[in-house]
Amino acid sequence: MLRVGPFNRYFVILERVSSKGGVVRLELLAESARGRAEPIAFLFLHGICTSAAIWRPYLLPALAGAGYDCFALSFRGHGRSEGQERLAFTTLGDYVEDLERTLARLDRPVVAVGFSLGGAVLQAYLRRGHRLAGAVLMGSVPPYGLVSASLQLFFRDAFAWRSLMAANQLGLRHGDHESVRRVLFSNRIAPEAYAAFLAESQEESPLIGLQLQGWPPFAPLPWQLAGLPPMLVLGGGEDRLVPPAELRATATYYGADCRLLPGMPHMMMLEPDWRRAADAILEWAGASVSA
Repeated sequence: MLRVGPFNRYFVILERVSSKGGVVRLELLAESARGRAEPIAFLFLHGICTSAAIWRPYLLPALAGAGYDCFALSFRGHGRSEGQERLAFTTLGDYVEDLERTLARLDRPVVAVGFSLGGAVLQAYLRRGHRLAGAVLMGSVPPYGLVSASLQLFFRDAFAWRSLMAANQLGLRHGDHESVRRVLFSNRIAPEAYAAFLAESQEESPLIGLQLQGWPPFAPLPWQLAGLPPMLVLGGGEDRLVPPAELRATATYYGADCRLLPGMPHMMMLEPDWRRAADAILEWAGASVSA
């Protein structure tokens, strides 16, 4: 079992047996609760072409400061996790196995926060019948996939759509930087913060991009919805990648609470006003989640 030591901030490396044979070691960032520790922990799941590093600057310390042990997982082939050499053959199911293995090592109730791709992984995990204390779908891929959102981006900004599609295959740093910034961030992001984000970005499995379109289906089936944990759909009112209408549709499908933050873009955890996202999660968890 994993337990964060008092006031420690460190890397945890999980070792697991891969379904494809061999051993894959997974990176897990951890930050311990400060003050009176709550009985619930948070586990953060990153988006496409990124890693657990997106949570490190703001949301991990913010929620730890509110009394929660916090963890952030890098899926295989991402960040410091192993598996880069097989990334081209990695599927959504592999990421779900990474999540299963990680949660099996945590010794308390967990609220999982799935961002973008991580939201699809979280939905696929729940489809397998697993239990959680709560689930936050943050700027998440909708339960029916990204086809509708992708078409909206294409007709609104075809050049940015083409650049982002290329960046998803080669890594965000290889796309047109202005187009990537325009789709993912607001004009408030500082140039040095955006440069740091690009430096941390990486390649993604091409199979993932196909699966996120919604086939094969990854979301819980209608007859499973009654058994799901408390859920929050959190998104940006100015999200150009997963627009507000898609986020509302996700909330409707799950019967979940929906919170759209005005002026916020897709990568809200790295925005100057990231605190609004952290506060929304904390407010919802305090009112809706029990150990």
